Amino acid sequence: MKIKVYINVTRLGRLQMSKRDYEFSTPHGCMSCQNGILLDDPTYTDDNCKKAIETVIDFAEKNGIKYKIYNVANSWPAFRAWLASVKVLPTIFFGKKKIEGIPTRADLEQF
Repeated sequence: MKIKVYINVTRLGRLQMSKRDYEFSTPHGCMSCQNGILLDDPTYTDDNCKKAIETVIDFAEKNGIKYKIYNVANSWPAFRAWLASVKVLPTIFFGKKKIEGIPTRADLEQF
């Protein structure tokens, strides 16, 4: 048996810092690229998804159960979620049983 968790983690993308701003923000004499540098924007995870992930990982590791986390912000996991008729995020599948929303430890122990 494997626990499948469908969550939504959106990455805001990358932004570019210009060469001039990079040189002013670093000590002189540092190397910089010609066009500036690319910086990762922070990712955004819903609080409900974070709580669901923590609960599932804690439960799975204590009981020796495998788990897989699917981020529906990407295309292939979004298609898998559509096939599984996921309408609420987070959604947890344990075999053919489905829990919508944040699971409690008691919910997971029932399965």
